[in-house]
Amino acid sequence: MPSKSLKTKWNATRKDGYHAGRHWPGLRSTDGFEVDRRWVIFALLIELLALIYTLYSGYERAIYSGNTLYIYGAIGVVFCFILFDFLGASFTHHYVGKYQENKNLAAANNKIINPPKKGWRYYIGAFLIFFSAALKILALVSLGRLMPMYYVLFILLYLAVIYVHLYHTMYWYTEYSLRKGIEAEVLEHRENILKKLKNPLQVDPYEVFPSSHKFMLKDKLELPGQTKFYFGEKQNPKHELNYKGEFEGMHDYELVLNGILLDSDIRSVLNTQHDKIQSQLAAQCVIAQLNQ
Repeated sequence: MPSKSLKTKWNATRKDGYHAGRHWPGLRSTDGFEVDRRWVIFALLIELLALIYTLYSGYERAIYSGNTLYIYGAIGVVFCFILFDFLGASFTHHYVGKYQENKNLAAANNKIINPPKKGWRYYIGAFLIFFSAALKILALVSLGRLMPMYYVLFILLYLAVIYVHLYHTMYWYTEYSLRKGIEAEVLEHRENILKKLKNPLQVDPYEVFPSSHKFMLKDKLELPGQTKFYFGEKQNPKHELNYKGEFEGMHDYELVLNGILLDSDIRSVLNTQHDKIQSQLAAQCVIAQLNQ
């Protein structure tokens, strides 16, 4: 099971959600990683082109004029637009994880959630991204010697970069760093075992100690095993849904979770139920996810 910090980071990856009686926002899944990656590569190529052209133009001006301030100015501008892009993308994404968690909590309690309060960091981040693009354009016009049509082309490309940094960069980076973080925890766990530490489970990605979530429903679920149903991965279902019996007109159930309850796990158990009961069961599964 990933560490708490990685689970928090997971909240901020892109989700498409799923339908079960109604729309559910999703919590333990990531969608669109490849699309985000392609957009980021596109933006980085443009950024690299801007960086090389700015430095070359500054160097060329310094050679022709004999004034080294041009090259220092070009280096300073490059440093600023890299810094502003990084800070801007980070600031505009800061609210996403908590908002995703709140959306799931609201959905589980059948409430409508208000649009997120993005806060001052979001607006500062957006300003930095736009300001960075303005710096690039200013450097291009001040240092470059291009035909007007090329300036228009670069401006359009920089507008595309603004879009990427606002809507794709941090979704890609969050998922990328999440994957690297999980790999690092797996490696740390293995190294701790090889070192024969007394407590090698300081960070244990393989932890599957069961946790349970008990709940009651008005309607009875359709369980293929009558009282116990295993669900999750097709080849190795790891979670259990147990029927405990009927009490005062309510049906008593227990979810026994061995490891992280993924959105795909939830969909696998929901697919066995009719539409009327799907929403009730999905709500309980989401509550179990939030409590892990």
